[in-house]
Amino acid sequence: MKRTLSALALTGLVALAVAPMSPAQASTRTTVSGTYQFVDASIPVPRTASDHLILDGLTATVVWTGTFEGTSTLTGRLVLRPIGDGDPFLGTASYQYTDVFVGTVNGVAGTMTLLEQGHTGRDGIVHSKNVVVSATGGLAGLTGMVLGTGTVAGPNGPSGTYAGTLSMP
Repeated sequence: MKRTLSALALTGLVALAVAPMSPAQASTRTTVSGTYQFVDASIPVPRTASDHLILDGLTATVVWTGTFEGTSTLTGRLVLRPIGDGDPFLGTASYQYTDVFVGTVNGVAGTMTLLEQGHTGRDGIVHSKNVVVSATGGLAGLTGMVLGTGTVAGPNGPSGTYAGTLSMP
């Protein structure tokens, strides 16, 4: 009797493993790319820790084009580290933001929340990693990550390009 139940259970698992996914379960991996531009930023009063400036509660609006078409609002922390002359704006920076995007991804409308981490080197180049942590609307079930590269331009913050791979629902 045990062998019969085990054989039936195994047969059922194999059937589930090879059964085609329903359209609601299927996802398509897609390559994404485009540009981003900070268009507005609210810089909080910094606090100091050693020779670092820490900006908690920084907010900004970002415009996305390409595979992402829309705007996002980000909030988070920016840490500025000065180089030898003590000017924090000539050193390096690191940051962590929560970025809420509203628009379309590959033509599908919805909202997605990204966790963004990155840094700026002494060369002024911004490098970021953005991981999708949730999505709603037509983007519900979206997962993936994009990498960004840019430069700090003007008073509002960086602009640059992004590229990555997402699994679309």
